[in-house]
Amino acid sequence: MADRQKTEDNGQAALEALQTELAFQGDALHALDQAYAEQQQALLELRKQVSLLAARVRALDERVPAGDGEEPPPPHY
Repeated sequence: MADRQKTEDNGQAALEALQTELAFQGDALHALDQAYAEQQQALLELRKQVSLLAARVRALDERVPAGDGEEPPPPHY
């Protein structure tokens, strides 16, 4: 009878340990999911900013006259 009680106690302790571990893993998974969602939102914002910056650079390139890149020498006085 004592062995049976001991086995049941060990089984109950093991079950509680597994339930505790599962709860911690659930919390960790929720935290990782939250971090992933925040990173995805930040990534979308960064992509939008890069797109806007690329459009600004293209607009500036269109305003600069195309040339060979060399300026004429300054006039001598």
